[in-house]
Amino acid sequence: MKNQLRDLVLGRLTTRHKRRILIIESDDWGTIRMPSSSVYQMLLSKGYPVDKCPYNRNDSLETDADMLALIEVLRSAKDHTGRPAVITANWIAANPDFDRIRDSGFQEYFWEPSNSTLERHPDSRQVFALQKQALTERLFYPQFHGREHVHVAAWMKKLRAGDEAIRLAFNHRMISFNVNEVPSCESDIMDAYNAGDTNDLKFSEASVTEGLKLFQETWGFASTTAIPPCYFWHEAHEQVMYNNGVMGIQGIAVQKSPVVGKEKWKKKYHWTGQRNKNGQIYLRRNVFFEPSILGREGAVSSAFAGIARAFEKGHAAIISSHRLNYIGTINPENRTSNLKLLKELLQLVVSKFPEVEFMHSADYLEFIRKP
Repeated sequence: MKNQLRDLVLGRLTTRHKRRILIIESDDWGTIRMPSSSVYQMLLSKGYPVDKCPYNRNDSLETDADMLALIEVLRSAKDHTGRPAVITANWIAANPDFDRIRDSGFQEYFWEPSNSTLERHPDSRQVFALQKQALTERLFYPQFHGREHVHVAAWMKKLRAGDEAIRLAFNHRMISFNVNEVPSCESDIMDAYNAGDTNDLKFSEASVTEGLKLFQETWGFASTTAIPPCYFWHEAHEQVMYNNGVMGIQGIAVQKSPVVGKEKWKKKYHWTGQRNKNGQIYLRRNVFFEPSILGREGAVSSAFAGIARAFEKGHAAIISSHRLNYIGTINPENRTSNLKLLKELLQLVVSKFPEVEFMHSADYLEFIRKP
């Protein structure tokens, strides 16, 4: 009831228009996760409940096969202007450099560009070329998700302390895995910008600046929107993003805002069209197509109902659909089944709403900003 009331209030504040606009926001492209099915099975055999976490069950660095299959589905759907469906691919710019970290005796943190990570994986060596081609076709539009998807200070502290699970993950070139049956971003140390103290905050501010610079160097354009990992960010991060050209902040209804110095966070609520003191605009996800997390049964009907509700209210349908839904390294059926559902959803939307327009998040930001 409380969430329903919250959504009602936020919905009334949301930007309205007559156009039927659909955006798909997909987080985690470029980051490492579970490296292989053999590592997954090894962790299970040691008694770690990795089967209880949908990310550890399904998510991995994207492969050539993953990209080709996704591109095929996106090409299959066209809006009334003839434009294909497009994914806003929220991209992690770097991953930990495991070799250099180990060589330092776990005393220093080093990172490598995510494209360097791709090049070391035989099944992913064409990924960047495929993504660039998909960008040219307006199927795959990268935006900034973070420099890396790890809380560096917390991770390094555990590595130095010899934490058994974290060292085991490290030895297999992983950041972490869930050791409890109820995984979370915080317990798995994925909350990169959850600044517990002033040193954390300064480090993460520099990380944002470096990550956005690497984004522009890699893709040839600046990211105008961003979504911090795990929905954790501080107002200081907004300022750094603003200083680097980010004018739109993606997210869900609730931002987790760190209370620096107290190692806790508070909730901040957002709606699409809301502006902060810098004039940055929040884009709130109001539809969830997450079959790998929420289950495949009813995934299409539930997402379509959310899209229809958004259009009925004069809102854009901003869909959350993380990368793990489209990855087949650990479980090939995960990719095959979910892409079939995505294709079904897109075809249903085009059929029921022939006037629909497919936009990426940067497109929609500019649409809102126009006087």
